[in-house]
Amino acid sequence: MPNATVAWSTSPQVHPASARTVVTVPGAQAQILMGGLAPSLTDPDLAAMKVVSTVLGGGLASRFFSELRDKQGLAYTTAAREPMRVGQGYFLALLGTAPANKQKAEAALREQLERIQRQAVSDEELRVAKAYVLGSLAMDRRTNARQAWYMASLEVAGVGHEFLDRYVAQVRAVTKADVQRAAQRYLATVRRAILIPSPRSSSTIPSSESTPSAGSPLIKARIRWRTASAECAALPPEAGIAAVKKYLSR
Repeated sequence: MPNATVAWSTSPQVHPASARTVVTVPGAQAQILMGGLAPSLTDPDLAAMKVVSTVLGGGLASRFFSELRDKQGLAYTTAAREPMRVGQGYFLALLGTAPANKQKAEAALREQLERIQRQAVSDEELRVAKAYVLGSLAMDRRTNARQAWYMASLEVAGVGHEFLDRYVAQVRAVTKADVQRAAQRYLATVRRAILIPSPRSSSTIPSSESTPSAGSPLIKARIRWRTASAECAALPPEAGIAAVKKYLSR
């Protein structure tokens, strides 16, 4: 199939003003969502922003998981999302917490978005995030069916079936300065939505769903697994499997 020519703008649209919305909904948890614009498929900042979202909320080695869940015990679930889009993309940070922790959790989540703008990520964070991005992509393309899906989708999107080869090279080339610049460009203005459970709903939370404390055996086990995942991310498959078995046997 011949490559199509695309003329998508590489500049983000005008960012909307910051805003905060509070909504009362049925449920047991408070949900905190913070989002904004993100690069399109053809934006030069796509790879850098993908690393930004991975450092923040991509897997067990991310800042959201380690800082907000493991250390501060503020989150049931937390993640960052930045799906690839032909046009303007979006970034979304999300956190589910106990209603009593909603104010502290909101401030902590916002601090993480501000921190990555004002401070460069560490060399280790950059290495692990890039390995996670590339490793996740490789795992999702491990079957012929998924490879065919990617090739067809990218052709339809107008960027050519070889797009991922360029994307992989761009991810590998991302620097700490690129990460900070992309974060400053796209995270400076975010909108917040705070979903608070109604008093009747939140009163029914079972004790088994309380946020685990930072020193609990469950959290310690997750820290061990996160460490194993980070160390094995860039290893060959055989070496990675051996390293994971080593950690699990402890």
